[in-house]
Amino acid sequence: MNCKPGDLAFIAGDEDPENIGIIVRVVGAPKYEPVGTHWYCVSENHLMLCNDPEMGNWERHWDSSGDIADSNLRPISGVPVTDEVTEDLKEPA
Repeated sequence: MNCKPGDLAFIAGDEDPENIGIIVRVVGAPKYEPVGTHWYCVSENHLMLCNDPEMGNWERHWDSSGDIADSNLRPISGVPVTDEVTEDLKEPA
């Protein structure tokens, strides 16, 4: 698995090229796709082209959330912050 719930990730591959590069938060188990191969993800800044069986015949639509294949996601990780800042921060001159 590439991702786990709580991760930030970007969509590295998708059947819809419009979705590639969108940053999403991995929320948990998928709504419609097989568990273990997909994640339910939410994008806070961009709409994604998604399938929705509730719209009939898996109709395509734009949405801020949907199931994404784990193989299409790449986690975004940063340097863990473990030190507490104790000095006053100065504004740039």
